Amino acid sequence: MIMVCLPAGESIIILANAHKSTLGGIILSGVWPSFGFQPTTIKNSISFSTPTPEQVERTLKQLPRGQAVFCDQPTYNASPPN
Repeated sequence: MIMVCLPAGESIIILANAHKSTLGGIILSGVWPSFGFQPTTIKNSISFSTPTPEQVERTLKQLPRGQAVFCDQPTYNASPPN
């Protein structure tokens, strides 16, 4: 997916705890990662929440070179939507 969406040399914003397959796609595509989101734990859970739309908007302002945002859920523990 990353190879189709971005040409080599562009920047993609990903979660700090991105799944290893995401990192593999970044390596294969030649895209530069920006780790724009720190994972936050869901209260009383072992799962991490995904970024909110407001967090994505803030991160895009902080990292203007980012051409795409990719948020995956790196564990098999499903988290409820924010």
